[in-house]
Amino acid sequence: MSRPSLILLKIRLSSIGWTLKDGILLNEPVIHSMKYVIHAYDHTDANALARRMAARPDHFAYVRQLKEKGQFILGGALLSPEETMIGSMLLLDFDTEEQLQEYLKTDPYIVQGVWEKVDTKPFRQADV
Repeated sequence: MSRPSLILLKIRLSSIGWTLKDGILLNEPVIHSMKYVIHAYDHTDANALARRMAARPDHFAYVRQLKEKGQFILGGALLSPEETMIGSMLLLDFDTEEQLQEYLKTDPYIVQGVWEKVDTKPFRQADV
């Protein structure tokens, strides 16, 4: 079977809950996860950067746990023109909306008052 034909076969099989592994058809549940891009902006008061730095170890530990579960794809600090940290961007992958909502309640930057505004949008990666 040619490579394009094999790819089309795998796509069709996956759409009905089947996978092809080592030439064997497997009927496995299909879990459709959703990626989310999160832009979070820090408070701008005089203590904002100090609050961020105090919460940073907890935030990093939390994100490492997400990474171990395959939920963290990438992320980092948003910078001002002067290269001061003013927020964060994360690309996360969750199986359910409930997981996203749980994240938005428990990230240390949220719990410890670092972020003032959090913008969350579903994200679909381009296949290029």
